[in-house]
Amino acid sequence: IPGVEHGINAIQPVEGGIYIGTAIKGVFFTSDMGSLWHQRSSGLTNLGAMEIRAFTVREDEIFVATIGGGIYKNSITNPGVWSHFSEGIPWNTSWSIYSLKNIDGDLYAGGGVNAYYYRNRKNTSVWEEIPFDWFTGEANGMLAFEKYSGGIVASSNLAIYKSNDGGINWLKYSPGVGLIEKSDIMVKGNNIVVTLSKSAR
Repeated sequence: IPGVEHGINAIQPVEGGIYIGTAIKGVFFTSDMGSLWHQRSSGLTNLGAMEIRAFTVREDEIFVATIGGGIYKNSITNPGVWSHFSEGIPWNTSWSIYSLKNIDGDLYAGGGVNAYYYRNRKNTSVWEEIPFDWFTGEANGMLAFEKYSGGIVASSNLAIYKSNDGGINWLKYSPGVGLIEKSDIMVKGNNIVVTLSKSAR
């Protein structure tokens, strides 16, 4: 992909093609399995909006998380200009969005480092701010969310959490590895696998 020398941070297959989110060049789309890529970043105008971190899909809409620009949405079947979708997320502390996940129609976003995450209920336009831990002064933002048979599992800069009430209350497990920069979660059967990556690799 021309000009994407700083790498790809997110990949999202959709009906009819594949979206990718780049480090500083915004969003690209292909309808032919990568033979030809098209820039699809119109509307990503806030500071940091071209730094893509994650995608998720809900019905006919695709949502993108940015590092510094908040969250945007677009149509999948009739794509146009991305529209900002961050009402309820404080711009000064939480517009850097590290994770974005559709769980049963509700969107879960991890933003900022103050031990809050953000939830957007289906058919609503406003995000709720919900605490997941006490803020102790150490950076602590949600890095990943995933559904499992008993509820939701999530990982943050400091710990791993599980919730069985839709993300209101969380049980905490501290792996004791220090500050975590990136995380992913996979669920297969009864197994939950969490990967944790430190900034020092």
